Amino acid sequence: MNDTDEVKDRASGQWGYIISRVCGLSSELLDSKHHPCPKHCFPDAGGTDRFRAYDDFAVTGGTQCNRCGVHADGFATIMWSLDVDFPTAVKEVKNALGMVDLCIDHHAEEDELSKVMLQYPGFKPLEDSGWPSLAFDSEPDIEKMQAYCRNKPGVTPNGLQLAGVKTGSHYVGRDYSVVCFPFYNSQGICGYSVSRVDGELIPTPNGKAAKNKNIKGSRPGLFGNLSELKTCTEIWKLEGESDVAALLSCGIPEGVLVITNANGSKEKGDRYTWFADLVADKPVYVLHDNDEEGRIGGEKWARFFADTSPTFLCTWGEFDSKDVRD
Repeated sequence: MNDTDEVKDRASGQWGYIISRVCGLSSELLDSKHHPCPKHCFPDAGGTDRFRAYDDFAVTGGTQCNRCGVHADGFATIMWSLDVDFPTAVKEVKNALGMVDLCIDHHAEEDELSKVMLQYPGFKPLEDSGWPSLAFDSEPDIEKMQAYCRNKPGVTPNGLQLAGVKTGSHYVGRDYSVVCFPFYNSQGICGYSVSRVDGELIPTPNGKAAKNKNIKGSRPGLFGNLSELKTCTEIWKLEGESDVAALLSCGIPEGVLVITNANGSKEKGDRYTWFADLVADKPVYVLHDNDEEGRIGGEKWARFFADTSPTFLCTWGEFDSKDVRD
């Protein structure tokens, strides 16, 4: 598969998002119904229904204007809309999808955590670090963080920032204001868990809804104050990202690394042998939620870390479904 074919394959099913983002055309204009031409072609000729997106637009990106002509796919639509050549159109799609070619020092230059991680063997920047449905704010939006914290007692904007949480918008049919929790594996940022700042559920493409959503699927990854990875003296392993943010919000002793994993208490620890090797011989404290699932998951994680580190499973007495934030 050549580069263009790969871009086209990645774009299939996402052309609505791509064309809206690259060309600035609204989703209403791309609903396969007839509309005025967005380029206002031949204004002296009148007409209000020359343009439409094809019925398979989401897959192909194809559009047509009865005056401007046929644009067989998304690349042709971009070339027509922006008056650019084919290579430029491909580049625009790659940028929208996050398929940006990264130099070897990309993470080291732009991400403080990766400056630390790059010192460990086996760390390499991801070839694809784009998140096409996410648009990050250039700086953390404190109002968005405050809105999120109102629904998460114990969490503060300062705690979120200490763990590198970003703010932005997540596109699922429309933009939702979200906080974005970065997850790292041995190669760098491997995904984000996003939550709406208003505490409501996030729609998903399959029609379901969830309290948070992992971007890039179920890749293994860790969230926390990982900038302390090199110098930490002990590790606290929790069950959820809001628990990590709550502890960072109230203050933790110097030298403590607080983490959680990307895919819940039942995720297998052996997906994180790279991390266990990095913190070998340092004490690990496992503090999961006080329910049956949390206790079972905590026991599994304690056994995993016990192979390389002195490990302590912290329990809360009788089950009451409370977590660290309580």
